[in-house]
Amino acid sequence: MKQLIINGDDLGICEATNLAIAEAFRHGVLTSTSLMANGPAFEHAVREVVRANPSLGVGLHLCLTSGLCVAPAERVSLLVDKQGRFRRGFLSLCLLAVSRPARALSQIETEFDAQFRRVKAAGVSIDHVDSHRHVHMIPPIFRIASTLARRHGCSAIRMSHEPLPPLRQLVWPGRAGPLMQNLPKKIVLSTLARWNRGHAFGLAVPSRAFGILDSGNMNRNALERIFGCVQHGATEIIVHPGNPNPNVAATVDGGDRVFLESVNRQAELSALVDSIVAEAVNRNELSLVRHSDLRSEIPELHGGDGATYCLAAGRRRNRLL
Repeated sequence: MKQLIINGDDLGICEATNLAIAEAFRHGVLTSTSLMANGPAFEHAVREVVRANPSLGVGLHLCLTSGLCVAPAERVSLLVDKQGRFRRGFLSLCLLAVSRPARALSQIETEFDAQFRRVKAAGVSIDHVDSHRHVHMIPPIFRIASTLARRHGCSAIRMSHEPLPPLRQLVWPGRAGPLMQNLPKKIVLSTLARWNRGHAFGLAVPSRAFGILDSGNMNRNALERIFGCVQHGATEIIVHPGNPNPNVAATVDGGDRVFLESVNRQAELSALVDSIVAEAVNRNELSLVRHSDLRSEIPELHGGDGATYCLAAGRRRNRLL
């Protein structure tokens, strides 16, 4: 079976994104979303999206790079400025985790745990974990994220690994720009994925995560192209739908602001609700699911690219999703 999760990231970052995710779920092929505990539109997201759509899969979008911290700022001072705003990017977090591991990782765990607790306190059931700008893929941080996911009862975690597409797709018209920008990120994340898999036991892990090479440009052509690459097992597609003229809070990182204001956010929403895209799902015999659906349909398998890790009687087992 070809199981496909289509996940809308950044729920809670602004109301325009919240409404786009709700529309893509109600009228399109979106099956899942990831909620930012520190998002300026967090309450709106819980009220208008999560509670209003109980069959939508909801995960936690861990964040260390944009917005305000959830934990008290004095407890995470290596991560934030005096106003409590996150002040580091992916590379800076990598260096911090290496140069000051004990104190830095303790503060990251404190912040992550606060984010889990805020979402759960809002009555949201979290079925998976991923992160803003893939920071959970940094190996020491991945170990924290996976440990907290198990502690808080989550069933799955994102492994940010996208396979290289066939050569003919690398020269697809209009794709050169996004590829040149995102290929280094894809290589780094796939390398980190190999290091992190051993720490994912107890969690379902879709073995492929598309939407990294085409991040920011997941239009109809990109979705149809990816559908044709989906193999048996579980696959996740990462999308970022949005609406025009978002009212973005001042606390949001400048890079996120540019991203949210791009016309590509509307293009991604349009693609997700396009009937041609829905027909392509059926044509490629894809089963649209949520992360919480994966465990009930995982037969035994020894090895294979579709393997994920699930905990059973305290030991690691390979399973096919």
